[in-house]
Amino acid sequence: MEPEDRPKLGVFGPDAWSGSAGGGTGSRTKIQRWALGCSTAGVCLLMSCCLWLVWPRPQSCPDRDRIKVGMTPDEVRATLGEPKDVTEGPGGANWYYDCPWWVPRPPISVSFGKDGRVRHVYIVD
Repeated sequence: MEPEDRPKLGVFGPDAWSGSAGGGTGSRTKIQRWALGCSTAGVCLLMSCCLWLVWPRPQSCPDRDRIKVGMTPDEVRATLGEPKDVTEGPGGANWYYDCPWWVPRPPISVSFGKDGRVRHVYIVD
């Protein structure tokens, strides 16, 4: 079969990328490549968003493990620095720190008992 006698397969045929489909000058090929590039970029973006949504996130903050029950306020300051926020309650004080290196930074809460020592350390949700 001569190339002129071959049926033109349009968008999906072998002639679609050669610029000879439909006898055009190649502008159709540029549009097809541009559309394919945009489609590929869109699919990659969608897949990366889905991957980000299902990626397992840590349930703990790295600095949380450095604070132990029974530590004094001075030991906590030496380990984590000054707290971002402090609240006083009837059961003792609560100090709040940002969890570094995680987005969105959940605060770490260090709860002190009436004796002035660490009672609980947890991530505030």
